[in-house]
Amino acid sequence: MAGIAVNKNRADSVILRKVVMTRVEQEDQNIKIVSERNQQKEILVEGDFVSVEFPSGMLVQGGSTVEKADANVLARANPCVIVSIVLEGELEFGYDDREYSLSACSQQEGHGSAIIVNLKRSCTFRRRVVEGHAMRKVNIILKPEWFERQGMSQSVSHRQFEQMFSEHLSQLAWQPPPAVVQLCNEILAADNSDLWLHHLYIENRATQVVYEMVNHVVVQAKSKAQKLGNAEVRHTYDVIADAVEYLESHLFTEISLEEVAKHLAMSVSALQRKFKQELGFTVVDYVRNRRLESVMESLKKERVSISEAAYMAGYNHPSNFITAFKRKFGVTPGEMVSESFS
Repeated sequence: MAGIAVNKNRADSVILRKVVMTRVEQEDQNIKIVSERNQQKEILVEGDFVSVEFPSGMLVQGGSTVEKADANVLARANPCVIVSIVLEGELEFGYDDREYSLSACSQQEGHGSAIIVNLKRSCTFRRRVVEGHAMRKVNIILKPEWFERQGMSQSVSHRQFEQMFSEHLSQLAWQPPPAVVQLCNEILAADNSDLWLHHLYIENRATQVVYEMVNHVVVQAKSKAQKLGNAEVRHTYDVIADAVEYLESHLFTEISLEEVAKHLAMSVSALQRKFKQELGFTVVDYVRNRRLESVMESLKKERVSISEAAYMAGYNHPSNFITAFKRKFGVTPGEMVSESFS
């Protein structure tokens, strides 16, 4: 089954093998990646390669290869968004301090493994080469100018894509669908007898892969935004519920907004904003109304005086209490007492 491993512990991947810089050599139809170590030419990778760069800023690389030696290959990688798709075999590589491992099961047709990585600046690229290892893969590299030439800065999907890949080494694992795997196989099997048609064919297939990749990123961006939104809703609900519980337990205690905000570990302004936004009234209004409701129950069930009721509700003058009581319940405290005990 295809697998993706991202951000492996770098210490786990250190091996005692030579580190080399490389160059590409071509002899007729056979292409080789060779080392430049101690002036000796050693074949590291051999096979059928594809490497086409388009004026748009898109570069397509890949091949069906066999590795001929053990080595850790180093190179410099320039700013780009790179899509690495492994169709068969395993690929271990890294950028700066990040390491990745992609694997695809060759026994299951139509399966592959992929990852999208954003390089915001030039960095060190590393790849592990293992003698005898066979692999089929496609890399699609999108340079900054490719995005600039799209002219889609106002597009919602473009903004979502940029949000997902806003940082250096931002990454997203991708399980490419069978249609993408088929497109990659077509890229690797393309007839190159006519160079112009070959380039048109590669660009067409690669563009379709990019479309599927971007669509995947946009779907993930929407899902991420929804999860963040749901988390914010849950957080706000929890804050308001905690605030209400605290206010109810101190309903007849003189507490300040600062004390309530401190209990909730937030600022007074944030407390007031969230409370008003969710419940439709301020913290002070909530306390005042809840006190009036509690006092109303006491007036209906117990023979308390108007002065006592006013004090319980937090009013210094009975006249202010009577006015507020009538505004809320439509009757004065005295009228409610008369109706309750008549």
